[in-house]
Amino acid sequence: MGVLNSLARLFGGSKTPGGANGSTEEHAPNNGHTVDDRIVAPLPEHPVAVDVYTEDEDVIGDADMVQADLETPDAAPLVLTATTPKNRQELLNELRKNYTEVLGLVRKVDTHLDEQSHRADRLLELAERSSRQMDILPEIAEQNRRVADALTDLVELTRDARTRNEAATERLTKTAVQQLETAQRQTSALQNVQAAMHRSSEASAEMAQSMGGFGQTLGEMAGSTRDLGDTIAAMRETDAEREAELARLVSNSQKWLVAAVVFSGLIAVGALALVLNNVL
Repeated sequence: MGVLNSLARLFGGSKTPGGANGSTEEHAPNNGHTVDDRIVAPLPEHPVAVDVYTEDEDVIGDADMVQADLETPDAAPLVLTATTPKNRQELLNELRKNYTEVLGLVRKVDTHLDEQSHRADRLLELAERSSRQMDILPEIAEQNRRVADALTDLVELTRDARTRNEAATERLTKTAVQQLETAQRQTSALQNVQAAMHRSSEASAEMAQSMGGFGQTLGEMAGSTRDLGDTIAAMRETDAEREAELARLVSNSQKWLVAAVVFSGLIAVGALALVLNNVL
């Protein structure tokens, strides 16, 4: 509040020089003080600090300067040089402006005090809550002890599990080595089987080739047999024709033989008749 009092004194002193005609000499004081005595701001006995926000720096810049001067131990009394305004309207405008700034500063200080009160209430609430939470510290310690015991048991179980895992890993390693050796033997056997199958496939190919040649030979033999059958059939046809020709020739021969016998008989009969005629 020291800053506010200083500002009030400053603004109160500024009203004195502004008379009706703006002259400081026409309104001389009746108590024997000069103008310079009236505009000297009295220093407070103890400096008073006021908490303000950073956004108030543009408003209370002059007040900070006054507070700094007041807090200086060896500072000389604050003397303000009175300036004579040009007219009454300018003085009123200046007073109105200063009054507005002071009201804004007072409102912000009041808001800040309210916030500080709210913060104090909040701190009291937190303190009460902390006092209640202090009661459960033994329970938390007991829980931590149980957690530590559980962690110890977990470490023991982990150590046992690691031992069992190492033994199991060793057994698995031996089994894997045996399986690898078995797989190698199986691979060797499969390679031998594959080689035998390859040789068998080659033999099968050769056999297939031989069977192909044999089939071709059988085909040629079948062709030869077919040609032989055709030849035999042709020979049979030729024999049939020859037999038919022989039968025809025999038939013709028989006919000519009968004719010759008949003709010979006729000749013999004729000759016999002639002989008989001659004899007679």
